[in-house]
Amino acid sequence: MKGYIVKSNREGGSRRSDLFVKPVTRRKAAFVIEFKIAKSFDDLDCMADAAIQQIEERNYAAELHSDGYKEVIKYGIAFFGKDCLIKMRE
Repeated sequence: MKGYIVKSNREGGSRRSDLFVKPVTRRKAAFVIEFKIAKSFDDLDCMADAAIQQIEERNYAAELHSDGYKEVIKYGIAFFGKDCLIKMRE
């Protein structure tokens, strides 16, 4: 991705996030993305929420904030087969 740095399984907060996407300029938003696998289609919503909760509880955005990024957007993505559900929190 031109203009962005993509890191997977980075050390951040108390554990590792699945994916960081940060722009080379700190004027744009950076992203923390956590993936979850649902056991059924009905669990997609719950697992996307769990991914967001994990980002917040383990403070994955701390590294980005300490690196000077003012805006960090959190994405929780849950998969079941070929279906997925994405939730976002700023």
